[in-house]
Amino acid sequence: MKNKMKMKSRDRNKPCPCRSGKKTKKCFPFHNQPQVIDVKNIDYINYEMKQDEEFLYHIVHKEIYVKFKDVGLKGGGYPWKGYLYCLDTDDKKYWNGISSTNVGDGFLSHNKPYVVIGIPKNLLKENNIEMELDPMTEGDMTGVCHRRVNLGEKYIHPNSYKIVYEGITDMKEYECEDRWDIMMEKMKEDKSLSEEQKMRTNKSMLVINDSIFGRIHYSERYKKHTQVFLKNNPSFVQGLKQYEGLPHSSHFDFDEINDMDGDEFLNNQITNMKSELMGVN
Repeated sequence: MKNKMKMKSRDRNKPCPCRSGKKTKKCFPFHNQPQVIDVKNIDYINYEMKQDEEFLYHIVHKEIYVKFKDVGLKGGGYPWKGYLYCLDTDDKKYWNGISSTNVGDGFLSHNKPYVVIGIPKNLLKENNIEMELDPMTEGDMTGVCHRRVNLGEKYIHPNSYKIVYEGITDMKEYECEDRWDIMMEKMKEDKSLSEEQKMRTNKSMLVINDSIFGRIHYSERYKKHTQVFLKNNPSFVQGLKQYEGLPHSSHFDFDEINDMDGDEFLNNQITNMKSELMGVN
């Protein structure tokens, strides 16, 4: 099997790296099993696509999409309790941001193809499925656009959604350009700041708190980003590669395996920047 993973003996009693909460010896064997789904037993949500639909957008790496494209789209298993996570924006910098930080293999996402799945909002309305704000992403740089819908055990039929975009993940573009643009947008829309404070705001003043590099000033963005970190830490990359391609429970039925979407490595905040601005007379 391609990308078959090996478990080191010294790791048998450690928590599984997929973060399921199980010991590696209990959970890890499932990662090398092919996923088999009996479509006859699937409870499908069907919807007839119309012209000029409004969509929610679910972003997923293409290598994962091809595994479920003929089966349908479902919510996550443990611990996501049937929720499917989406964005409520067609801004491509947000799509690239999610592909860079929130899906698949995290650190290893750069240059990976991704697809954006459009889920009609009318499909949700006709089936009484509520669209909620995603409480898990409060404070996240792209959090303002995050939504979640609870599909329970149901699948959305492949004919009831469509691929609206395919792109290549560019982590450097997101970390060095896009997230700073998003931060500026958030600052300009912040009602706690006066118009004068907003007028004084420019990118050269911005600072992001990053879990890898700590405080990053705008002027340091090309020196402090993930690709620099990976280049300088080849052993770390090799350690990650053994887990590349873990099953993604947003699309598969392994309750034994935790979803990798929560494996975020960026903790973007604007608190410090706001504090500085609030002191401007």
